[in-house]
Amino acid sequence: MAKDLAKDYKTKSDLEDALIETARRPLALRTYAHYWANTGSQQYKRRTFDEQYDMLAKDPVEQAKMTPTPEWLKALIQDEDIMTIATMNKGDTALLVTGDANRNKFQVIPGGGFVTTEIKLPKNWNELVAPLGYQPIENYYLKATFNKDEGKASSAGKSKKQPAAGKGQRPQRPQKPAKPVKK
Repeated sequence: MAKDLAKDYKTKSDLEDALIETARRPLALRTYAHYWANTGSQQYKRRTFDEQYDMLAKDPVEQAKMTPTPEWLKALIQDEDIMTIATMNKGDTALLVTGDANRNKFQVIPGGGFVTTEIKLPKNWNELVAPLGYQPIENYYLKATFNKDEGKASSAGKSKKQPAAGKGQRPQRPQKPAKPVKK
């Protein structure tokens, strides 16, 4: 998946810009959520739905603009263009790419509420998990195929710890141990 994305987007910033431009939400749906659905912040006692719609349309934070009606909505809306709002903001989006040659997933997590946390395993991790049927942790390392900031092919960042697995090789799932492991 990451390789496919890298073909069209040379940097993460390029991908994020394309998503910001195209991942938009109809303003009517945003208004509905803001007007009725958000617990504790409903607006129906303060103004009419149309007043709320107009207020959001004028709010620069919402980035409202007319855009072509998306294909998935054309069964419900006959208009060629509809008012939409931005669902993502530059720098506030985590991009999560997972999978392997047979399973690819890409998820956008807008909103800015994400954290990366380092997890330090004990030095004897491989010995601890071997009785459970797991392979050494090195077999699970991901190999970078491009520089994360510039999208350029790079071998400078390769770790000596990464295995040189052949094409099509991947870690096997562990088998259940024959006997329970005593702690």
